Amino acid sequence: NQMRAGGDIIVSTFVKPSTTEDHTVLQAEATGIPCGIAQNAGRLHPSPDFSQADISLAAKDGESLQVHTAGETSVDLLCGGTWAAGDFLIPMAGGGGTPATGGSWAGARALSAGVIGRLCPVEVLQPTWVPA
Repeated sequence: NQMRAGGDIIVSTFVKPSTTEDHTVLQAEATGIPCGIAQNAGRLHPSPDFSQADISLAAKDGESLQVHTAGETSVDLLCGGTWAAGDFLIPMAGGGGTPATGGSWAGARALSAGVIGRLCPVEVLQPTWVPA
């Protein structure tokens, strides 16, 4: 789904819906209810003129980006906490995924083990409540 960024969004991270603008997403944080995962392609091609931060952005505020939504599989998610295949995943600060703790909203399920700092395949879910 094509959406608009309501702020800077890092590639392959959870996004959440904007509460103030239609068809707009924000970088999800630890307290956000995710609605999808940002595209895994950066907005810019590598160049000596761009910083690493520029290259790792899927979109800057106001730009368009692809959002992977519920039902899509083998979608890359930035691993922010080690997980096992089958784990429900929630956003953490910066939008990366980490295993769900009780009493949180999961936005994906791991398809394989996750190693911190790597892009790992997941299935995107409708927001799913993981009870305590």
